[in-house]
Amino acid sequence: MTDRIASQQIDYSPVALGKRIFVSLTLLVLIISSAMTGVYYWQYQDRLRQEMREKLHDIVAVAALQIDAEAHNTLRLPEQESGPTYLRLRRDLQRIRDTATGIRYVYTMVPSADGQIMFVLDAETNPEEIAHLGDLYDDASETLKTNFASLDKPLVEQDFYTDKWGTWLTAYAPFYTSDGKRAGVLGIDIENSNIQTRERYLLLTSLPISFAVILAVLIFSWLVAYRLSATTRSALQSLRASEEKLRNIVEYSSNLHYFHTDQHVLTYLSPQTHRFLDCGPEEAKRRWTEFVSDHPVNKKGFEITQRAIDTGEQQPSYELELVGTKGRKIWVQVNEAPVVQEGRTIGIVGALTDISESKHYADFIQHQATYDALTDLPNRRLLLDRLSQTLTRCRRHGKKGALLFLDLDQFKHINDSLGHPVGDAVLKAVAERLKKNLRDEDSPARLGGDEFVLLFSEVGDDTEKVAEYTQMYAEKIRDLLSKPYKIQGHELHVTPSIGIALFPMEDENADDILRHADTAMYRAKEAGRNTVRFFLPSMQHAAEELLRLKNNIQQALERREFQLHYQPLVDHANNLLGLESLIRWQHPKRGLIQPDQFIPVAEDTGQILKIGEWVLANALQQYKTWTHFPGFPLPSRMSVNISPRQFLNPDFVIKVERLLAESDVDPACLTLEITEGVLLNKLDMARDKMLTLKKLGVRFSIDDFGTGYSSLAYLRRLPVDEIKIDRSFIRDISNDPEDASLVETIITLADKLCLQVVAEGVETEEQCRFLRECGCSCFQGYYFHRPQSADTLEALFK
Repeated sequence: MTDRIASQQIDYSPVALGKRIFVSLTLLVLIISSAMTGVYYWQYQDRLRQEMREKLHDIVAVAALQIDAEAHNTLRLPEQESGPTYLRLRRDLQRIRDTATGIRYVYTMVPSADGQIMFVLDAETNPEEIAHLGDLYDDASETLKTNFASLDKPLVEQDFYTDKWGTWLTAYAPFYTSDGKRAGVLGIDIENSNIQTRERYLLLTSLPISFAVILAVLIFSWLVAYRLSATTRSALQSLRASEEKLRNIVEYSSNLHYFHTDQHVLTYLSPQTHRFLDCGPEEAKRRWTEFVSDHPVNKKGFEITQRAIDTGEQQPSYELELVGTKGRKIWVQVNEAPVVQEGRTIGIVGALTDISESKHYADFIQHQATYDALTDLPNRRLLLDRLSQTLTRCRRHGKKGALLFLDLDQFKHINDSLGHPVGDAVLKAVAERLKKNLRDEDSPARLGGDEFVLLFSEVGDDTEKVAEYTQMYAEKIRDLLSKPYKIQGHELHVTPSIGIALFPMEDENADDILRHADTAMYRAKEAGRNTVRFFLPSMQHAAEELLRLKNNIQQALERREFQLHYQPLVDHANNLLGLESLIRWQHPKRGLIQPDQFIPVAEDTGQILKIGEWVLANALQQYKTWTHFPGFPLPSRMSVNISPRQFLNPDFVIKVERLLAESDVDPACLTLEITEGVLLNKLDMARDKMLTLKKLGVRFSIDDFGTGYSSLAYLRRLPVDEIKIDRSFIRDISNDPEDASLVETIITLADKLCLQVVAEGVETEEQCRFLRECGCSCFQGYYFHRPQSADTLEALFK
């Protein structure tokens, strides 16, 4: 049975296909050739007959002009047939007949008294076969009968007629008397033998041509069939290769290919089902929705697929989270298209791409973009986004929220003394404490450096109770973060300054709230650190004032509003040893502004670089001026404070060298005062810069010594010439034994290291006496001299 069915199947091999193509083309060519030959023959025959009509039209028209109409009117009776007039007219008609070949009859007709057609004359050589004068023309055609009475121009019959003598064509033309009256009608019959001869010639000549054309077409058909057979063979081979490639793509592709019905039932799956769904293709033939997790994104995917089924239009790709038969979850990207037949979607064909790795990587990138790399807390970007959402919810529900801005006090000293690894460990420990002591709905964040933020969402609807709760929680956080940290063998103490901003208050946005909390935090620092402060509208006024101060600093540089005052450094007998240059700002509206009000701002904005260069240049220029001032006790050195940002600038050494050259001041007369923090931050770089300037003769002094993480190591490694004991230790040496002991230790240490000691902030005789007894020989403070302008100082010492 199978063999019989197989034998009945159509052979689709290239050879069989070529034969079928050849036979089909041959039959098609024969049919077309036959049809074209018939059409050509018919058209040629019609054209020949038309030519015959035109020729006969011209003959009968010319012949009608040669007829003697008056002589015809005299002949009416049969007995006149033997008369000379009749014979003459007959000879005239014979001449007309002889002018063209194939003419059968030339005759004339005249109307009878009752309007019928009557033969008048005939020119045929065989009179027995024709009618005689006066006989009626009973066999006249319908054309002649219809047009005889009114015929005024030549007329040719449209149809040929056939009798026992052959096939003929008849034409008529009226002839007139000399006075213009129509006498009768001339008729001429011409035989069709000429046309038949030409038709036979056409037929005999067209057959060989048709045969040749058919033969050529057959040869061409064979060539086409052969070529098509070869092309088909190649196409079939390519098709088989393409099918094989497609099969390999489907079977070995990393994607899972599938088809499911409009009822979402899977009916085909490629072998990758094992990798995607942990089962075989047959086991997976069920509703595909059974393989999706409860992730919210899957609902959107089902809606997209259903829309494709309903509309029959391809939809954009989407993502799904699938769950295999073993519970394993993967993320896939779905690309599918509807299969439409007769206007109805019968199913969906698609492919799944495993994007689990890229999804995890994208999530990692998103996490990196929105979370702090060190503490894994939300960063500023994510904080502002959550704060904006919380602000919207609070306004919608009539609730209050709070934002706590935390800054770790003196954290910079940990980085400077113990290094950044220890500082980073402290920051991570702070983050862990914050995460463990917050509600689930609250959000901690790190803005950078040692700044943290806590976001409390929808705490309550009563502002006072919210403030009370936030104050209590802030104190709890402060106590929590103030507990010791054991980091790499060190027990470290860190305290936070916390600023709180409640919201919503007015029409503020997320940036405004963050700025308010930041302002409150700075107020907490100004209040002595390790404390909590709420934001008040007056604080915003102060923040705006700070912004104006930044703008005024730039204008002060341009308007030359800065001045230098000089405070003497003396020995116990008030002999002038040196001068320290101190900047002052003479504001046109606010008067004299002290350095502690604008120097930190200039340090933050970078304006300190221009200010520091201006101070150094003017101090050196003033010192050079005093060298030529008669009677002025020129000090041995001029001290200039160098800011951290100025010292760390790559061009610092070059600028100092240039300013020394421009002022023509001996470098040995210049002392640069720098703080401990600058040295410890980048010790090797600081040492290189100091050594370069020391080669010129420049001296270095450690300012505010003792306030930082003082270390014998850096004092021994760096080319330091003197240390200046900070005024905070000098202030209480008379009544605080610890400060007195510390100052005495510093003086002893400096003596051992061959460093000169300067005591800052000496304001009483008792302080001076204690310092002198400890071995200090250089003093600076109000007990001796206040900072003075150059003019006042000149008058004082002169």
